[in-house]
Amino acid sequence: MEITKHTQNRGLVKHAITDEQLDVLTDIIPVLNKAGITLRFGTAIGKYPQTIIFDKGHQDSILRISANGYESEYLPQYNGEEFRDADELQTLINQA
Repeated sequence: MEITKHTQNRGLVKHAITDEQLDVLTDIIPVLNKAGITLRFGTAIGKYPQTIIFDKGHQDSILRISANGYESEYLPQYNGEEFRDADELQTLINQA
């Protein structure tokens, strides 16, 4: 899916360090937009390649994506819950 300049969370992709992280972000940005969730802050932690962390509010670390994306032993997490694809993320958002 192409991320256009009019997409709400389009700025998130600039934080991707690896292709795997970019794949996860490209997969989940439409889900975040549909749910009306705007992530405002992004940072990287750990040794290179790093895990990226996004905040919705002040340092709440709501989204974490490891360097290997979905292929990692540490799956991406939303609000502390792991997800394997955009459908699982949508389920987590709906349960919140």
